[in-house]
Amino acid sequence: MTNAIHGPRGLVYTDLDKTEAFADTLELQFRANHSNDKDFRCTNSIHSEVRRILTSTTSEPIRHTSNKIEAKIKNFKPRKASGNDSISNKALSLSKLLSRKGIA
Repeated sequence: MTNAIHGPRGLVYTDLDKTEAFADTLELQFRANHSNDKDFRCTNSIHSEVRRILTSTTSEPIRHTSNKIEAKIKNFKPRKASGNDSISNKALSLSKLLSRKGIA
């Protein structure tokens, strides 16, 4: 005797019915939720702004000075987890010291 599971259509016993019950449940769980119209408008606004920025041409490139970059690195918390680049804040702060000594 196989164990029954309770799906959206009631108790099911066969492997095929269990598969359908799991599929139905997953379909309900991962369905897009458009009930919150405010989030949808916000997302559309963000996408529009990104498209506008990517298609616009700037006359002057953004300039970063080494002093600005060093100031940002100095304010990093050394024990905070690294980002997507996997470079820790401690490593960034040490790289500044190494570059001043001519090592890096």
